[in-house]
Amino acid sequence: MCKENICQGACDAAHPGEAAEIEKWTCVDGITQTRTRELQYPESGTGLTDFFHATDTIFKYYENGNRNRFIGKLADKFLVNDDSNWNLYITENCKLAVSRFGEEKKDCMARQSSYRY
Repeated sequence: MCKENICQGACDAAHPGEAAEIEKWTCVDGITQTRTRELQYPESGTGLTDFFHATDTIFKYYENGNRNRFIGKLADKFLVNDDSNWNLYITENCKLAVSRFGEEKKDCMARQSSYRY
């Protein structure tokens, strides 16, 4: 599922009609900006809250508004992925984030899984 589909689904659920298209692209832009900061995260240690901010809109429409359950499902998606290069990338990236910034491994895995789309 790509970010356009995620944003379209969230906007349609909240605001069916013409305004949904504007909100969809605002959502896509927000996710894109957040991913850019995510790529800068290992160098700076800033931007972790961006992931949670980006999911604030999405998790309200999925998993009955339960952020932890939504993040748990994203983290579990990593475990079923059979792309060995992707798995290695997430594993090493999350090792760095956990050791360098004290991030929770589950949160890191969820963040990385969400950006794969």
